[in-house]
Amino acid sequence: MARSTGTVKQFARQKLLVNELEVDGAPVGDSTMLYDFLPNYGRRVTKSATIASAPDALFDVTGKCLITLMVGEVTSVIATSTSLSLNTSTNDQVIAASTQITTDAAGTLYWVSGDPDLALNGADTPGVDAAFMKVGTHAPFVVNDDQIEQNVNSAGTGLIEWTLYYLPLEDSATVAAAA
Repeated sequence: MARSTGTVKQFARQKLLVNELEVDGAPVGDSTMLYDFLPNYGRRVTKSATIASAPDALFDVTGKCLITLMVGEVTSVIATSTSLSLNTSTNDQVIAASTQITTDAAGTLYWVSGDPDLALNGADTPGVDAAFMKVGTHAPFVVNDDQIEQNVNSAGTGLIEWTLYYLPLEDSATVAAAA
């Protein structure tokens, strides 16, 4: 059975493109998983955050970046805290409105809609193993030279792993996990 040379050429071009991309400021090579860059979503950055303090810095945004997707997953059961919101640090601009998170179990998924008036998951109840948004639509949003942080109404216990995908809108724009 003969192989299609078009497919081989296409694969070679994609491999060259992948070799030129950067993820978290480092070139993508054979040692970096391809899922760190998704077409249409961009570069991937992750941050594990505790809800023991408020605010907790998640991501440092340098330059102008289009945030195409932001999701969170509870990795350690939430206790004590009852609500969480996402904001920028400079002017406290709301990214996701206050969301009830009391006793959310490990595996609970949060989805940022891009509408600052909606809670996580578009105001739908966050679920374990699947995230749905029945209210509103998913919309990317732009952050310029700021920090994305999570705020809880009171210190508690639990961990959330946040994953953010972005496209830089300027040559030097990047997003990195906050220290």
